[in-house]
Amino acid sequence: MIDIKSLNNVEIFNNFSEDELKVFFKNADEYEVRPGELLFHEGETGSEMFVILNGEIEIYKEKGLDDPQLLVSLPEGAFFGEMSLIDSSPRSAMAKAGETTVKMAVFSRAFIEALVRQNNLEIATKFMLNVIKYLAQRNRMTTERLIYSRQTLDNIKN
Repeated sequence: MIDIKSLNNVEIFNNFSEDELKVFFKNADEYEVRPGELLFHEGETGSEMFVILNGEIEIYKEKGLDDPQLLVSLPEGAFFGEMSLIDSSPRSAMAKAGETTVKMAVFSRAFIEALVRQNNLEIATKFMLNVIKYLAQRNRMTTERLIYSRQTLDNIKN
């Protein structure tokens, strides 16, 4: 069973009560990967997201590159894979464990659907709205970076 107190630093659960977290995590799957172990490749189909309970996950861009390029190292409390949870599209990057064993909670679309069937619609809705809010924030940030990059490129050309 996942220690509910370890979720205090997970952004998508910061508006959950302790009771809601207990219900949400009651049937959550735990997954562990050894140091350097691959979790998934870019382009693989996925339908789940992961919350890092301890350790660090490294996210790499690999398609079209000779050597995979590290995009980000995600620490304890971070989550990833949320886009596949929503649309089952191929993974946009590769994920593997960092230098230590990583313990994660795993949430599939089937897990969310089971919450709804168990009459926990409010908790499932709160979770999905939090994920959507995070995606919207990330989209805004990406748009700002794109605008900055274009302005920088225009300044270099001029």
